[in-house]
Amino acid sequence: MANITPPNKHDIILDPDQAILISNLQKSTVPDTLHTQFCLFDRIYAAGCYANLSYILSHLHPSSIESIQHEGTRDLVNQYKDIAIDIYDDSTHPKAGAIIIPLETETIIAFHGINFARKSDHITNLESNLTHSPYAPGLYHAGFLNISHAITPKIIHVLEMKLGSLNAHPHKIKIYGHSMGAGLAQLLTQYLQHQYENLEIETIVFGSPKVMCPLAATSYNEKNNSRTLRIENPLDLAIYMPAQFMGYGVVNNAILLPKTHSDVMRNHGIEGYLESIDTMRQQFRTQGIQSVSLSDYIAASARFNPVHPWMPSGNGISAKSSVSEFLHLMGHGISKGIQSLIRFLPFK
Repeated sequence: MANITPPNKHDIILDPDQAILISNLQKSTVPDTLHTQFCLFDRIYAAGCYANLSYILSHLHPSSIESIQHEGTRDLVNQYKDIAIDIYDDSTHPKAGAIIIPLETETIIAFHGINFARKSDHITNLESNLTHSPYAPGLYHAGFLNISHAITPKIIHVLEMKLGSLNAHPHKIKIYGHSMGAGLAQLLTQYLQHQYENLEIETIVFGSPKVMCPLAATSYNEKNNSRTLRIENPLDLAIYMPAQFMGYGVVNNAILLPKTHSDVMRNHGIEGYLESIDTMRQQFRTQGIQSVSLSDYIAASARFNPVHPWMPSGNGISAKSSVSEFLHLMGHGISKGIQSLIRFLPFK
């Protein structure tokens, strides 16, 4: 057990795994103002707010936007609702959607997640056979790839309209997504990094299903140079699907969040993710860590056993961990979760 200063009554109590991680960060983190402007989990929290913003701007009536409860997302709505470019393609089932926010030093692309009111979203997720892509090696989730092929040309058109030729000058692009949007975010990242040389891409996804085979994931990692984060709630069923035995792999790097919810739908929802991320932000601040980079986080996590579920490796969650977490989920009200899921099944 790491030697952690006892918390006062207002501090968040860390579990042993989180305490070890925090202790390692305290020992190894060196402030780097060039590469680290704020805490890693502040970056992740902001990315989640952008993913939530994408869903809100794509699905909510403008009159409903004022009633948004989540403070971080509400701030982004007020700041960017007039400059965010809504990209969609009605030819796909489900409707593919993202927002593009062109800023002075970077461009943000955020894909929204599933709309549970549309059955076609679930049907696409069931199209889990692997198929070839024309722009990168390996095999990819057929349902997500079809949507990506439809919406990517529109995204490229907007990027070139705002930035000029993507091959002419270096550009910084941040790509975020949740659920179905997380899959599309990874496919767009794969496309951009295989087609353009001058792009610096950072990708953060939440509750992502698997979208490519191990060969494709290896190609992704080699091009991306560990600038992708998969944020995962261990009790979110989506991160285990499609199953590995179906030929699927995952990209680097995984960060697992504290297990905070027992409701199945809440475990997958973006606001549930934001709540867990906010808990981690508070834990870091409680322990006096104001700034940490991804490389620092990985270095601190690497001191764990390689199969430890906190280890942000390409394998994400070990088989042993997957089974134990799934059993843990069953013990947290699976009957309630099934009742929630039945309401959204694509076949009634």
